[in-house]
Amino acid sequence: PRRWLKRLDKMRLPTDAINMSLSTYEADNEEQRHQIDSMLKYLRGGLQGAPQGLFFYGQPGNGKTSILYCFAKEAAYLGVKVKYVSHIGIMNRIKASWKNKDAQDPLKDWLAGIDLLLIDEFAGVGGSANKSPWWLSQTVELIQEIYQQWSAGELAVVMTSNVYPQQLLNIFSSNPAVKS
Repeated sequence: PRRWLKRLDKMRLPTDAINMSLSTYEADNEEQRHQIDSMLKYLRGGLQGAPQGLFFYGQPGNGKTSILYCFAKEAAYLGVKVKYVSHIGIMNRIKASWKNKDAQDPLKDWLAGIDLLLIDEFAGVGGSANKSPWWLSQTVELIQEIYQQWSAGELAVVMTSNVYPQQLLNIFSSNPAVKS
């Protein structure tokens, strides 16, 4: 229990994650239940097989962040190395590294040793993230780093967003880095 609590503490989950549990989480539909069960099977099976990738989207308040908390707690209990971040949080770390010339690049080795990445509020809360060229290019680099590790079979990923997939494609398709 002590190691489990230490892993949970290291993730720095928000306090509202305390009461989240997979035993009480209610999926919206059978497809969502199937995807959740598939991720759990992957985690409980010792990360065997192709790494999982899930994307939950929809209106605020439908449980997207709650499922991330549930996965984080389950992964910590199973001893899976997990990282929980918000999209805005990682972007703020990138900005902060530019101000501190001695700081390490936040994208360099940020996924080293991680088995499961949980990204909350991709594109910002309600999709309100800054869509400046800098924000878009940094997000593309972020996606490329995640994709590289996922496609190499080294990382499972669960992302949430209030922005629907077609909207995300519209946002990123206008970026020259995405087209290349």
